[in-house]
Amino acid sequence: MSAAAALVVAGGPPPALVDALGAQRAGAVHDVLLRRTLAVARAAAQRVEVAAATEAAATLGPGPLLVLPAICPRLGPAHAAAALADLDAGCDAAYGPTLEGDWYLAALATPRRELLAGSPFAVAREHAVEVGLLRHERALRTAADVAAFLVDPLTPADVRAALEP
Repeated sequence: MSAAAALVVAGGPPPALVDALGAQRAGAVHDVLLRRTLAVARAAAQRVEVAAATEAAATLGPGPLLVLPAICPRLGPAHAAAALADLDAGCDAAYGPTLEGDWYLAALATPRRELLAGSPFAVAREHAVEVGLLRHERALRTAADVAAFLVDPLTPADVRAALEP
């Protein structure tokens, strides 16, 4: 398989996170998540671009493509490696599903926008593609997510520091 490209989706903090933390703290948390996500992308991909929305995915060439929204505090190089390994094994796409049913990472053998819309399970069913799944992770979007990450001993120290009042 050819060298991967990565698209980091950096659309700003989710509205529910802004409501929970205020604009300044939510922005600081998002900055930490963006830095962490960019580090994962740079470690996994030959080319890295940052965009505000997944519609930019088609501009990155033939694939493989990693799409990484800056929403997952525990995203690491192992997630990207596992997704790319699924593509190498013949999957059309690999997803890291969130607890809410969407995804924190999408790896596409060939960039196809329709594979980025909806839950990984619905995409596989609707488009008849071979899909690999990574472990579920909690996204950081709401006050409940903030509370969960503050008590989770596996929360990265930089994320914890940004979340603490």
